[in-house]
Amino acid sequence: MHVIAFSTNGEPGESTGPHTSWFVEDIESTVQELTSLGVLSRVAFEGKNRIVWAMDPAGNTVEFQQDTA
Repeated sequence: MHVIAFSTNGEPGESTGPHTSWFVEDIESTVQELTSLGVLSRVAFEGKNRIVWAMDPAGNTVEFQQDTA
């Protein structure tokens, strides 16, 4: 796992360097689940090309993308 620095205000950082990215079947469901758990996230793009960055409890930024294959 590669760690990405995050801003001092605690918002998830953008993946500007090496990072962990997970492909998910349904990005909308993933966003809803993160939100329901109170996880802050940042979204880039829309639809199936949406990329979501979230911060894990240790402060590491994790990326989620919908697998379009």
